[in-house]
Amino acid sequence: MESEVWAYMPSLMNAYNRAMYSSAALRLRDGADAKAIVAQIDGPAIQLTAQTEADYWKNQTQNMRIYLAIISVLVVMMSLAAVFSIANTMFSMVAGRTREIAMLRTIGFSRGQILSGFVIESVFLSVLGGAAGCLGCVAWLQWIGNKKDMFGASTFTTLAFEIHLTPWTVGSALLSVVAVGVVGASVPAFRASRVGVITALRTA
Repeated sequence: MESEVWAYMPSLMNAYNRAMYSSAALRLRDGADAKAIVAQIDGPAIQLTAQTEADYWKNQTQNMRIYLAIISVLVVMMSLAAVFSIANTMFSMVAGRTREIAMLRTIGFSRGQILSGFVIESVFLSVLGGAAGCLGCVAWLQWIGNKKDMFGASTFTTLAFEIHLTPWTVGSALLSVVAVGVVGASVPAFRASRVGVITALRTA
């Protein structure tokens, strides 16, 4: 199973203070009906709980699936919060740079150029934040280590895994912050591009 530890059974049971077997693995002949065998073991003749290897590992990773679901929800919530934070920052920036926008329009910058300029500025700041987050993740993994353990819900089985910050992960994270930066800056940038030159010069 690529995850076994072979040992002298009495010593192993004594180490874990166990006086019974928690599970047994059966290898079926080719062509055997797994469902029928599971039903026979579950039946009155044997009265044990049986399941296929796929179902066994699915049950063992139930905690992991819950963990990943919670993480996914948190990531979505944090992304939405980041979008609103960027939009709020950009609205404040536009309000404080009315004179600059008016001057740009006066010397010939088009509305599209002003819009793209604010979006690029937002994306640049978002990428800086994403890069800082990736560096912080590297430092965190170096500090606490990248090996984690998840315990099964019904047995003493341990599911161990490692966290690695791969180039694909870094690229995906940076693409995500770029998307957040674009979405968060779109409305404020559009508003900035629609500022009237005469109105802006009068109110600046």
